[in-house]
Order: sequence, then structure tokens, then C-alpha cells
Amino acid sequence: MGKRILKFASYALERENYPLLWRTIVTAWRLRRLLGDRSPKMQLLPAIRAAESFGAVAQAGWRISRPEKVLLFTAAVSKLPLFKGLCAQQSLISWHLLKSYGIPARICYGLSRHHPDTSGHAWVELLLADEWQSIPPFDSSAFLLVYASDNPSTKGV
Repeated sequence: MGKRILKFASYALERENYPLLWRTIVTAWRLRRLLGDRSPKMQLLPAIRAAESFGAVAQAGWRISRPEKVLLFTAAVSKLPLFKGLCAQQSLISWHLLKSYGIPARICYGLSRHHPDTSGHAWVELLLADEWQSIPPFDSSAFLLVYASDNPSTKGV
């Protein structure tokens, strides 16, 4: 409990976190308006359509010290209230914000290799050392990749 309080306090003192929180809330609101219905699970085709219509370009002047912060803020905001597939919602918001900060990122959707009757999983990958790496790291080999967004644009930085 003490570590969480210290972590929160350190975040509260970092000036860059205030615009990040606001941008995360606005992005989540825009995504929810785009998705419309309140079905409990996001299906693959609507998720791909959302990714293709919800793109972002880097915004001049936007800076972030650590890309992981985007994921932390997205996780907190996307759970309030939850009405779509959590992984797809978090991934779309994170992907949009990372690209807006000029960080090369792509969104991926995959179907489970072990449980083909499930709707799948969504995750974000960053381009690190010329290689796509999922964040947070997880075993993406458990999923058959069926969609990865186009090469990221960092124009406008």
C-alpha cells in the first residue's frame, strides 16, 4: 500500500501527467462515441474498423518521458465505465496517444490458438531497435495475428 501511495504522489508532482490525463480522457470519450453500441465484447471487424478510422499523427510539442505512462493512464481511464472489450479499448486508446506523442506504435488483433471459440485479444506494439515489441510484454505467440495497423506515422514531430 505504501508503494502505491508513493508512486501516486510522484505522478501527481510530474507536470506532464496533467495533459496526459486530459488527453486520455478525451481520447476515451472520442473512442466510445465512435464505437457507439454497448455490447459486452468488441468483435474483430468493428475493432479493425475503429483502428482504421481512429488514427493519429504526432502532435508538435507533445512530449512524454516514458511511454509506459500512457498505458498506466489508459488502463485507469478505460475501466471507468467499462462497456467494451477491455483489451481492445485500452489498446485503441494507448495506440492513439502513443502515435500522438510521436512514438512509433501499432495496434494488433489476434485470435487465440488454444481457444478458437473466444473473440481474441488486442495489444499494442512499439518499434524498439527496429523490432516490434508488445507492451506490456506478453506471449503473443499464443495468438494468431490477424491484423496489425499500418506502419506508424511520426510526421508532424
